[in-house]
Amino acid sequence: MTAVPLRPRPLAPAPTPGPRWARDTIAFYLRHPWVLQVSQARPVLGPHEYAGPDTLVRCLYGTGLDAGVLRRLVGTLFHFVRGAAQTVADARDAASGRPDEEWWYARSAALVELVPDVADRSPELSRMEREPAPPEPSGDDSMPYPEREARETFTAELGVLLDGVGAAVRRGRGVNSPWPLGSPAVPAAAAGARTLTQEKAEQPHHEHDGRYPPEQIERESGTEEHQDDQQDQ
Repeated sequence: MTAVPLRPRPLAPAPTPGPRWARDTIAFYLRHPWVLQVSQARPVLGPHEYAGPDTLVRCLYGTGLDAGVLRRLVGTLFHFVRGAAQTVADARDAASGRPDEEWWYARSAALVELVPDVADRSPELSRMEREPAPPEPSGDDSMPYPEREARETFTAELGVLLDGVGAAVRRGRGVNSPWPLGSPAVPAAAAGARTLTQEKAEQPHHEHDGRYPPEQIERESGTEEHQDDQQDQ
């Protein structure tokens, strides 16, 4: 798991950090698809088990969202990226040497023959497919169709998801979490890590108390991380 960057790269001033983390993480999964077989209900415990989520939390702290929202958001982004990687990995495993277009045309024709009213059974889906859509950038034609579609879907969904994060930041709202810090839902204590409350107590100048906008906090955080990286080198 050490292939995932353990320290976030400096972030540009923006209310919705995370795209680079998402791209790095899905690339890691696709380089090591066996990791997708590890159960998330009972994961393998080790010294770097929480390195990926910890990096994401570092990225998101600058938004000023409260710990309850961050906890939910980390889970949402983590499972979104993992699910997208699983789809791409499945598409690669399904490759049979037969062109994808040929396979789909043959299966679609067989489906219509067996279920003549297939379009009527899914009227809303059929309507969506008939409606015109803005042209999309041409993808990599050398990539198999299912994998190309999965990657393009990942990019589009990530943009929509992060737009929602940006809206939450602008609203400045949070939700109360029913789980206490350090609970099994976010088992930081089990890993010997500091809880979110301790992190914020030790870094009061990073707290979003209304005096500084999230963008300024993020710029300061990015500068400090960059300085830390230079010292490490």
